[in-house]
Formats: sequence, structure tokens, C-alpha cells
Amino acid sequence: MITNITTDASAEETFYKISIMNDSEFNATYTEFSSITDPLIYIGSSKVNFEEAVTLKDLSNPREQNPMIYVSSSTYNVMNTLFQNLKSEKYMALQLVADSQVTISKSRIENFDKPFLSLEDGTLKVSHTVIKDGIMSPIEGDPSDPNSEVFYGYANSMGFIAISSNADFDNVTMSNLQTQHSAAAIYIENDATSTTQMNLKIKGSNFKWNWAKLGSGVVQSLNVHTDISSTTFEGNVAYT
Repeated sequence: MITNITTDASAEETFYKISIMNDSEFNATYTEFSSITDPLIYIGSSKVNFEEAVTLKDLSNPREQNPMIYVSSSTYNVMNTLFQNLKSEKYMALQLVADSQVTISKSRIENFDKPFLSLEDGTLKVSHTVIKDGIMSPIEGDPSDPNSEVFYGYANSMGFIAISSNADFDNVTMSNLQTQHSAAAIYIENDATSTTQMNLKIKGSNFKWNWAKLGSGVVQSLNVHTDISSTTFEGNVAYT
């Protein structure tokens, strides 16, 4: 168990508790990360496997420069893992992933206040996983408006955001995800001028009681080939 780690307020914004870099491989089994403040893991040009009975809970990130977990040019595999009670005060995603392959299976994600994962230029596969109770909390102060007291940011989803990426969801349940913009569960977008086709596949999944205040409701796909089959939508709402 790794628990109760904090960083002095004077520490660098870029400080991570764990850094996995330069063609390294990190495997975690029967491991718990809990009650930790500040960015947790940096993964660069490496492979990380959460393989069995891994728990990340009661984690908070007060920093505005870095997410809780950052992945770049890597392979990130998550299996049989619990993410629970995750908070980010200032950064607009819990996990930021670039140019990487992400696989999440047989896991549970619950009680979080910012988008769970934002991916650009990569691939995402999620299967046999439950994602629930993700409710967007505000960031104090709008940087574009000095008179603003509350700023919800421009996150496009509370579940998964995929830009210029392929995404595949199989036997996934997403419920009670609430966002201020776009789509509560999945937002995927590709450049309209791109000659590379991006794909979103959703199969055998359930979307229940999710809502977006401004946007499309549950799933929003822009310039992406989308295939949805054997999937249930129940009680989802888009207010405008």
C-alpha cells in the first residue's frame, strides 16, 4: 500500500510521485494508492500494467499545470482496477494521454469530479467496465473573465475524450455522468480535413441517467465513423 503522501506547497508544479520513463516497464498487482495529494504518475515512452487488484482511491490534485496521471508515447494497460473518489481542483482532466495505446478492462471507476481520461493521437479500448457517478465540479475563477466567480471549464465529457484517436467500447456501463458541455459519457473528434478515418465502436453497452447541460447528451462524435450495436440508452438528458 502507498498512502498518505503529500507535497510541500513550494514544490514544482511538475512534481510526480512516480515517474516511469525511457523504455521502462512497471507492473502493479495487489497494490493500493490512497489518500495521496498532487500528481501521482508520469509515464513516458514506457509500458505500465495494472494487472490485478489495483486500487486508486481518495486521490486529489490541487495543481493546475499537470493531471493526476500523464501518459506519453506509451502503452497503458488497466485490468481489474478500482478508481474511486478522485478530485482535481484546477486541472481539467484526471488522466491526460498522448500518442499512446490505452486498454481498460474488468475495472470500476466511480465518484470523480473531472473528466476521467482525455486522449489525443492514440487508441482506446474499454471493456467489461463500470463508470459511474462522475459529476463535474467547478474551477474557481474564469481565466477569460476576471469578474467570473465560478468556471466549469470546457471539458467535453466526464467519461472519455478522444481527439484524433480510435475508440472501442465493449460491454461497458456508464451511469450518472454529468457535465456542463457536449457529451456526458464519450466525446470523440477528428479534424475535418484529415485524410485518416477515425472510428468509434460501441457494442453491448449501457448508458443510464447521464446528462449534459449544454450539448448532445451522452455520446458526441464529430468527423468520426461511428458504429453502435446492441446498446441500451435509458433516462439520458441533454438540456439544450
